[in-house]
Amino acid sequence: MGPAAVRPPGIRPPAIRARADRANPSVGAALAAYPGGVPVVTYTLWRLGLFAVTLAVLVWVGMGSWLAIVVAAVIAWALSYVLLGRQRDAAALHLAQRATPGRSAPADAEVEDAALDAAERERGTA
Repeated sequence: MGPAAVRPPGIRPPAIRARADRANPSVGAALAAYPGGVPVVTYTLWRLGLFAVTLAVLVWVGMGSWLAIVVAAVIAWALSYVLLGRQRDAAALHLAQRATPGRSAPADAEVEDAALDAAERERGTA
């Protein structure tokens, strides 16, 4: 196997990507929008995986019932805090970049004021 045959997971060969883009343009646009995947989803999947592995180990050693779930949650939280710092930072950066000031919803007070003004104009009391 040559170096061209080794690809990182999730990376499709250009020919397959081009065929998918022609077959469904929205898929191509989604792939272009998230070339490295969505960091929040990646971080969440890693955390769920840590929880599942920890729970499986605790059940395997004989801890049963609801206590195993609680202990697995605490252990998985601690492990994710220590081991997944890079993924957590990438997810936080992704969320911060999406939360731009121009995309915020109007404040409730502004919406209420506009509705009251419109109602007063309809009644002719403004």
